[in-house]
Amino acid sequence: YDDGVSVINNDYEAGYKIGEYIYSNGHKNVVYAGVSRKDVAVGVIRRQGVYDGLQDVHPHFLETDFSAEKTIDKLNDYLKNHTCPTAIICATDTIAMGCMKILKDHGLRIPEDVSVTGFGGYWTSTVMSPALTTIKFHYAHAGQMAGQIILDMIEEKEVERATLIDFTFIEGESVRSI
Repeated sequence: YDDGVSVINNDYEAGYKIGEYIYSNGHKNVVYAGVSRKDVAVGVIRRQGVYDGLQDVHPHFLETDFSAEKTIDKLNDYLKNHTCPTAIICATDTIAMGCMKILKDHGLRIPEDVSVTGFGGYWTSTVMSPALTTIKFHYAHAGQMAGQIILDMIEEKEVERATLIDFTFIEGESVRSI
């Protein structure tokens, strides 16, 4: 929002990190399961980071929404009509959960047959089997930063228009090297 003050995740760098990681593990047949460009942070900025991190790999884009249910339907249709990818980069951990379910329903093993990654770093990602390789965004820190910015604005202090919140890469068990 150009006229406001924002605290935002560093979606581009997070996307780049995942794309680079998948690329460095030798994956060339990649699907990116993401949301439409109507969502600027996830559908444009994060997606561009992933694509740039993949370097010369051009992933197939599978458009879904933020739900596991729609992702299950979309990936199920994709698997019926296309060669199975070696890796699926998912725009969120929830999308990754949907992908992991339908992959297992198709008798595919993670990561032996298909590697899967996500974004979010939710607690559920650590208890999944296998544990999801993901980007953990620091939501509590973002909230604290936003609170401090509001207090600074009340005190009429100058604040940045946009504050980027960093992330942590979590290497789970859901990606294999080819």
